Amino acid sequence: MPELPEVESLKNYLSGQVIGRTITSFNSTWPKAIGSHSLSDFTEIINQQVISDIKRHGKYLVLQLLSGQNLLIHLRLTGHLDFTLNSTTPLRYTRHTFGVDNEFEMRLRDVRKFATISLTENPMDMLKNIGKDPLNTLFTTAYLEELLGNHDIPIKSFLLNQSIIAGIGNIYSDEILFASKIHPSTPSSSIPKTMVKILHKTMKTILINATESLTTQIFRDQEQPEWNASSPSFVVPRKAGLPCPQCKKPIEKITLGGRSAYFCAPCQPINESAHC
Repeated sequence: MPELPEVESLKNYLSGQVIGRTITSFNSTWPKAIGSHSLSDFTEIINQQVISDIKRHGKYLVLQLLSGQNLLIHLRLTGHLDFTLNSTTPLRYTRHTFGVDNEFEMRLRDVRKFATISLTENPMDMLKNIGKDPLNTLFTTAYLEELLGNHDIPIKSFLLNQSIIAGIGNIYSDEILFASKIHPSTPSSSIPKTMVKILHKTMKTILINATESLTTQIFRDQEQPEWNASSPSFVVPRKAGLPCPQCKKPIEKITLGGRSAYFCAPCQPINESAHC
């Protein structure tokens, strides 16, 4: 699933390609993904609309239109946006196609049809149940400390809860906790203030570095020009039994709230004094 760095990287790339461009057409083979309007109404509203800016909140991509409307896209589990010449053959599982006025198209591929598209004048009304973005300047150490103090759930579940913090997924939560030397089952409210500062700094650093490492390119050839992002290299092995990159002890796996957590017990003990 695309997480915050993947969506931020996509936003940064698309900003240089579609801002100022006009949407000239829209086609969909899966109109159920459009949660706000019927296909005909959605198509009529966005037709000939100029894209004025692109924002991101958590895992949501927000395309602002000059009309005051906002196009919200969530890629969910298997969604992928391609920006490609309109003369190329669409890849398999292309569900939605936005034509733009420079002979390119923005195509949303989605194997499992979980991605969602919405149109609204007030995006925050649709995002009101989503937590604050961790890269927002208002997401301070003090704010994180307050959030943690209000929750007794395991810190792994805390980081994944999109109503608390927007944008962090399974892989990045493991990376953040490993770098912070915090056991994934540690109750959120029990994390001491000194560790909150480390967690806050580590969270921002990992998300920013991951975004920067997601190199974006546009391929303009006759076969399949498209936007591509190369995934960053992760530190924590995603398989139990593999050696920890720091102490070489085996990585362990537990399940918290139905989600897998990979961690190193010696490096991430529940007892802070046992940190290696």
